[in-house]
Formats: sequence, structure tokens, C-alpha cells
Amino acid sequence: MLPTETVYGLAANGLDTIAVQKIFNLKGRPATNPVILHVSNIGEASKYAYFDEKAKKLADQYWPGPLTLLLRKKDVVPEITTAGLSTVGVRSPSNDVFQDMLACLKFPLAAPSANPSNRTSPTSPHQVLEMFGNSCPPIFDDGPTDLGIESTILNLTSKLPIILRFGHISQLEIEKCLDQPVSTLIDSHNLNSKLHKSPGMSKVHYAPKTFSVLHETIDACMEYKNFTPNDLIISHSSRDIKRFQDLPCKAIAFSTNGGLEEIARCMYRKLHDADKAKFNQLHLCLNDSDDDLALAINDRIRRACAQKT
Repeated sequence: MLPTETVYGLAANGLDTIAVQKIFNLKGRPATNPVILHVSNIGEASKYAYFDEKAKKLADQYWPGPLTLLLRKKDVVPEITTAGLSTVGVRSPSNDVFQDMLACLKFPLAAPSANPSNRTSPTSPHQVLEMFGNSCPPIFDDGPTDLGIESTILNLTSKLPIILRFGHISQLEIEKCLDQPVSTLIDSHNLNSKLHKSPGMSKVHYAPKTFSVLHETIDACMEYKNFTPNDLIISHSSRDIKRFQDLPCKAIAFSTNGGLEEIARCMYRKLHDADKAKFNQLHLCLNDSDDDLALAINDRIRRACAQKT
């Protein structure tokens, strides 16, 4: 288990079919869900994927960092890594520990989030250990991660670049770098399909064990009629908590003042803590900020609340 700047990853040789299969087995990850290859730089990435000028420009600008590029793969990448697709996601993480590890290796690391499939991603070693228990591989403890929201995934194999997963690198930043429009249309990829072009596209994903109810706004949450004393509302800012004081349930917040960076960094930790507290239900509200990071946060919240009853 290795830390990235986003979440902790379950790392193995991304070119070794047996090693990658061990990742899938431990996570319970469907074979239709590809994994991302982590590399130290563009030169290394070019061994595994075809880089055009757009990809080089983006990597020069944002690597190392939380941007995954979906590109045409080279034959050296095994089918298990890409779920049989002709494309592969590649990125260079900015975490020093991860980069030091890559510098010692002659292969890329597949490193999906170190959690059982579809569960809340881990942002600390303690969360990883709690989820895997005695079956947990060794963890390199680098403390809490810096960002807490997974990388932006950009598909560069389509006619128009498409953001497949929102993250810290925004649509506007990518458009400025490429000097062209970038699509973020959700219906550009089928969320109900069993075969995914990239990680993080399952309808249910990033989900706590505790059943979670989605509310479009705080006002909508206030109007909910079926709260119990063992329900928990998790708002975005501690300033919102006083609005819930007359409700028959508990309330906490992802952040102190609603800052998006703090929300992103703390969200998964708060969801893990809520699971340990064994509440009856969690209640999550969408963020109303007009910002791409808010889109990323809302994407995680929607998927976390998509559990079946």
C-alpha cells in the first residue's frame, strides 16, 4: 500500500498479470473496471501509451499531479490492466514517497484505491488497515494524504477531450492548456454499462457501508420527515450545523468554513468515521458552489448515496 497525493493505493507491477490479478482479488474489483498505471514522468509513460501533442502539453503542465490521461495503449500493457480495452489511463503522482518508489523500479505501478471495491477511498493508513484487517498487505505510512479526492481523468482518445471523472484539475484549466473546449457530458459515457473506460465510473462508488441518503440542498434535507436519533447529517460547513439543531438527529461537517479544498481533503475521513460510529443512516447534501472542485465533491457524494436498499 502506497500513498499518493490523493488517496492511498494498492500498488503492484502494472505489467505483471499475476500481480494485477492479486489487486483485483483483494479488492473484489470487477474485471471490467480498468486500473491506472502510475509512472514517474512522460518518458516512462510513453513506453506504455501513445502520447500526442495534447497529452504532452497536459503532462508538461500538470505532472506530477492529480491528472490521469486516457490514451491508446501499447501492446506491452496486459489486457487485465485495461479491462480488455485499447486504452490505458496513465498519471504521475506528486507524492514524494510514491515517486521515490517509482525511481527504484523498472515498471509502472497499478495502484487503485486501497479499499474494497466501491467503498470509501482511504486517505490514511489507519483506514486501509481497518478495511482489510489481517489480509492487509504492508502499508507505507506517510500520514494523511494532501488532497483526498481522486485524480481528474481526461479521455484524449475521443474527437473532443472528455472529462470522465472530476477532480482537482478543472475543466477550465484543461481548456486553457489545450486552447480548445473540453466536454464534461455525463451521457458521453454510459454509467450503467458493466464495462468502464476508466475507474470511478460505477453508479455506486466511494460508498460508506452505512446507507446514505442524498439531498439536493440543505433546505431539502431540513424538510426530510424520517430522521431518527441515530441518523447523522454531514454538511459541508460547520456553520450549517446550527440549522439542524432542532432536528432529532446528530450533525457534523466536512469542513470548518465550507472551503472546497478542506472538504475534499476531509470528506473520506469523515465518511470512514461515520461508518465506525454505526449510525442508522447518513444524510449528505450536494455542494452549491459554482466550481469544478465542487463538481468533483458532488460526484463522489452522488455515487456514495447510490446504494441499493
